[in-house]
Amino acid sequence: MDLTSLMNTMLSSGALTGMSSKTGSNTDDITKIMTAALPLLMNGVSQQATNQQTAESFATALNDHSKDNTNDLASFMNGVDLADGAKIISHLLGQQTAATTQQVAKATGTSTQATGQVLSAAAPLLMSLLGQQAQTETKKAAATTNASNVGNLMTALLGDVDIAKLAKTAATAAAVASVAKKATGSSKKSTKNSTGIDLSDGIDASDVLAAANLLLKSKK
Repeated sequence: MDLTSLMNTMLSSGALTGMSSKTGSNTDDITKIMTAALPLLMNGVSQQATNQQTAESFATALNDHSKDNTNDLASFMNGVDLADGAKIISHLLGQQTAATTQQVAKATGTSTQATGQVLSAAAPLLMSLLGQQAQTETKKAAATTNASNVGNLMTALLGDVDIAKLAKTAATAAAVASVAKKATGSSKKSTKNSTGIDLSDGIDASDVLAAANLLLKSKK
């Protein structure tokens, strides 16, 4: 699983439907929130996995979540504990939790309360998917899950993506994607706008990365 695959799973219809049922927000709002927030959450994951003070405990948390069954995403989301999800978000974002939630809410035109609930619902799924991938890296290393393998996981997920830069442009990327989606409509699946981003069939991870990449190039 690479970063794009992870994000596509987080933005899949099953996950979105489950989050909607859990939080009361509609799937369109959830899509906008997740599009803006996922790079920011992944930046938090990267920091947790690479910080010497948090790497071991983060690896343990991933190991615990790796046991979750995510085959049926809607069912998985139905069993999510929002309080536990809020704690995960607090760990990933730290002192920036409130500010980040407000930033995402402002960028997506949703309320801070709704944004916080969506992030809390999404966090356990993110940890479960990362935990399962960490187990895969563990098996490759023929050892128990540890901070070193979590480091390998981050390398496998992020590749050449500069997650810090991606996180800084996430809100703007979401805005670009939102405008592009309105421009393309839903007439043809292959329709692309002037940015080269295909949003006629909805927003997915490749659209987020493409929008962010476009913005990063424009800033050089």
